[in-house]
Amino acid sequence: RAKTLAKRMEEIALHMNFGVLYDKKRHHLFIGYDYSKGRFSESYYDMLMSEARLTSYVAMAKGDVEAEHFSHLARRYGEDGKVLLSWSGTLFEYVLPELFMPSPYGSALYDSIFEMLKIQMDARAGRPWGVSESGYNDYDDNLNYKYKAFGLKSLAVRRMEGDDNVVAPYASIMASNHLPQNVYENMEKMTELGVEGKYGYYEAIDYTPGSKGIVESFMAHHVGMALCGMANLLFDSVVSRNFSNMAMMRPVSVML
Repeated sequence: RAKTLAKRMEEIALHMNFGVLYDKKRHHLFIGYDYSKGRFSESYYDMLMSEARLTSYVAMAKGDVEAEHFSHLARRYGEDGKVLLSWSGTLFEYVLPELFMPSPYGSALYDSIFEMLKIQMDARAGRPWGVSESGYNDYDDNLNYKYKAFGLKSLAVRRMEGDDNVVAPYASIMASNHLPQNVYENMEKMTELGVEGKYGYYEAIDYTPGSKGIVESFMAHHVGMALCGMANLLFDSVVSRNFSNMAMMRPVSVML
């Protein structure tokens, strides 16, 4: 069943055409297309340090997007010049592409990711670390947990307002292959706080005044990213190794 599913997924991927969303004048991918209005979005995926980096690599590898696209992705450094900024300052933006295509040692991407993890850990103030987009301890009209991007202001181009303080276990686990001992100790702390549930760790711990509590839900894509991070640690980078060894991905990896 797994092999059959993998074959179906590969066929679907190979038939996708990212070129439809590519603006050749700006050298960026549109965020989307509004079919009802018949027009592309006014915004682009234009930052190197974002989860969209993975889409860019796949699009270039398939030949849907020109290689020149990579050099046009924005590279904005923070005030200290040590870390490339992301849009929202979430751990997810930095580490998701790393699950599949890890950055080479000593590269700007590699250094920025480890600097980001250091900043994440320094910001914890005695609490677990791992700030990313997640659910939080408030409800919508249907009594579902609300959801938004939580990021660190020192890592973000678009700095969020307010003093929300939410920690997402999945974000830390994604970095298992980067800082295994730190992640292990972080998860032990979360276990002590009662953040474990039926399917692993719950979505988040909300420390925001007035809404403190554990967000007792599970999101499939967050659990999936955490599993990929653990698999890379426990099985010799199995996810990134197999992805990077795909014939169409090997030529693109030089861009890292």
